[in-house]
Amino acid sequence: MAAHDYLPAEASVDDWQAWADEQLAPLGLSTVLLQAAAEAGRRRQESASPLAPRATPGQDRWSETVVVFRERTGWEIDDQDGLPKTIHPSGAFQVVVTTGRGGVGSLKAASPTPKNGLGAVVRALIDRRPLTIPMMNRRGEPIDVEEYNEPELWLFLTDYHDGMIYSELSCPSARQGDEVVEYRRRIPLPPVAFEPASDVDLPPVEAPDDDPHTSHVVDVEPLE
Repeated sequence: MAAHDYLPAEASVDDWQAWADEQLAPLGLSTVLLQAAAEAGRRRQESASPLAPRATPGQDRWSETVVVFRERTGWEIDDQDGLPKTIHPSGAFQVVVTTGRGGVGSLKAASPTPKNGLGAVVRALIDRRPLTIPMMNRRGEPIDVEEYNEPELWLFLTDYHDGMIYSELSCPSARQGDEVVEYRRRIPLPPVAFEPASDVDLPPVEAPDDDPHTSHVVDVEPLE
């Protein structure tokens, strides 16, 4: 399926999810797994303290999305060059999590791109010119630099607006400066409604002892 051939406009959300799962299955992924990671990230962002530095909520969101994606896949972790990558067991491709903009999750022809730019490492991966080459493969064998093939790069892009979480797993093929302008393949996922924790009815928390007259005394031995 070409990068721009998606479902017809009249397709239902169920049709969309079934199509997305069909595209993700050969990659060992599913809409449920990816959407769970995106939602966990948004939930973590929402829980950030209002006293935290300005960049903290966004950083927390991204970090938690990476963590949940790694937990649920169990794939190999590679943080070389300061870029957290999660590598499929086959070694054929790797996934980088990033917040996106410009039509993330849209079924229409679009070229979403990472919100804060690509960075030197991702630019090099898109250009198929990795900045560094590992000395050993996953079996502990020396790597022949001339024959080394960097795992294909896929971006797990997420975005949030108007109460909805948008996401997609896509394989970039061209860039201009710090923006992706072309994808070899895009797999947009159905958007997910996000209910803030403040709007969720939580059961009351029962204290161990609701008697206000009960005293709590701790015996402390004096220091000699």
